[in-house]
Amino acid sequence: ASLEPGISVLWGGAGLRWSPGGLLPESRGGWHFLEVQVADIDGDGFPDIVVGGRASRPAGGPKDPRALQGLRYAGLRWFRNPRGLGGDPRDLALWRAHPIDPAIPSGHGFVLHDIDGDGFLDLVINNADWDTPDEEEAVLLYRNPGPSGFERPWPKFVLYQSPEFYGKEQVAVGDLDGDGRPDIAAQSENFVHLFYNRTESGGALQFEHVLVEKPPALRWRSRPLALADLNGDGRLDIVGAAIHRDGLLPKDVAAVWWLEQTGAGWQPHVIKWGSGFLGLGTFNGEKWDRLIPYDVDGDGDLDLLANVEEFNRLQSYLAVVWFENPGRAKR
Repeated sequence: ASLEPGISVLWGGAGLRWSPGGLLPESRGGWHFLEVQVADIDGDGFPDIVVGGRASRPAGGPKDPRALQGLRYAGLRWFRNPRGLGGDPRDLALWRAHPIDPAIPSGHGFVLHDIDGDGFLDLVINNADWDTPDEEEAVLLYRNPGPSGFERPWPKFVLYQSPEFYGKEQVAVGDLDGDGRPDIAAQSENFVHLFYNRTESGGALQFEHVLVEKPPALRWRSRPLALADLNGDGRLDIVGAAIHRDGLLPKDVAAVWWLEQTGAGWQPHVIKWGSGFLGLGTFNGEKWDRLIPYDVDGDGDLDLLANVEEFNRLQSYLAVVWFENPGRAKR
């Protein structure tokens, strides 16, 4: 049986037991959601729900203006927890939807972080998917307007616009230079884009854009991105992963990699090489979708959790992968 599109809530119980709560009524409507996160958007101390998505259409269709005309985008939206207003959160009808950008073509891979230091979570995203118009592909910052502006789309700040992106390239946020301000990272096939936050307290947003050219082994269609101190030297490193191109991720291309931040620049390291697996079709092949730095084995250094899909028309491989950081074992 087909499932109705929307945001479904599961209520946690004792142990690992979960009970279905149903769909948020205001999430119904056939939207194609790709991302769901939980965070306190309105600053009332209770978790809200933030969602993003795209237009629902078959993969591989054209992206010329006529083909895109009339599409209904899921965009970026958030659902306010009624508990902060005195309501019962288990009454799903009380979860009201509010716009962030209801018309953005790609709402995948966003990061929530207080970029401007006003105490409210902002949203950073790379607006890029296979059918995003070239002129709309951009790294964007949406500033949380606070309670007085929740009924309107959030103010948008364009960090970088370019047609160089391909499909759902992600962003990451962290203090790269140790100045106490959150910086932003994004990636394309050939570059990692760093946006150093130079905003003064109470001043207008200012960022310094620095390009890090990828070495040949890292130059491929990419998606996941994370910032983490993998070697324990107190500086954030850059971690990334690739997706296939028309079914192929070659064996001489880094599927998962990290750039070590050193005093002399960014030193590349390969965590996993491409499998050489050849899928059948434009959208079938080895594809890494998410990287989460986490100390899985409790040895004091950050490992990586990731999910990967290798797919063809005959069989599908879906996996959650743990990359154990060998750093402690080497010391």
